Amino acid sequence: MILIALCLIFLLGLMAVGGRVSNLAHVELKWAWLAPLAFLMQAYLIFVPAEKWGGLLSGRSLILIFSYGLLSVVIWCNSRLPGVKLLGLGLLLNFLVIVLNGGFMPITPEALVRTGYDANVSQLETGYLVGRTKNIVMELGEARLWFLSDIVVIPKPFPIPSVLSVGDLLIVVGVFFFLRESMLHKVPAGST
Repeated sequence: MILIALCLIFLLGLMAVGGRVSNLAHVELKWAWLAPLAFLMQAYLIFVPAEKWGGLLSGRSLILIFSYGLLSVVIWCNSRLPGVKLLGLGLLLNFLVIVLNGGFMPITPEALVRTGYDANVSQLETGYLVGRTKNIVMELGEARLWFLSDIVVIPKPFPIPSVLSVGDLLIVVGVFFFLRESMLHKVPAGST
């Protein structure tokens, strides 16, 4: 959700400095139809919560891994476009953390509390699956590649308090460069 909000903020900012949304229609994305399919798969995982952590070979984890595979195809096929390589690096970092931690993105109880998620603080113990997210509660020492997990807290007064990973930040920056170049300059059709 926070990634969508940040991308919309960038979109509005670019429009304010003369960027044209109509230029986005000239960008030829290859295999773009795979991205909505991947996002639908991830939305299923977010909005149909699991009752327990099934591990890396559970059906839920395999769906998540497959969705990242679909996104990787889109990134690979469009890597010549501005910002797409950076976006792909962010996806790769998130994928590594998720796979190495059993199919979920680690988040600490402290990070959740700092965003205002304290209604069920007593439940925020290791292994707790955070509702409507792809997160699993883990202490920093338990999580593999913890420095790439959801550790960057964006607290209130931000309208949507959240916790981001380094990969999420790279995705946002990649989207920004893609939107900036596409909206301020028409990307030639042959650049794909």
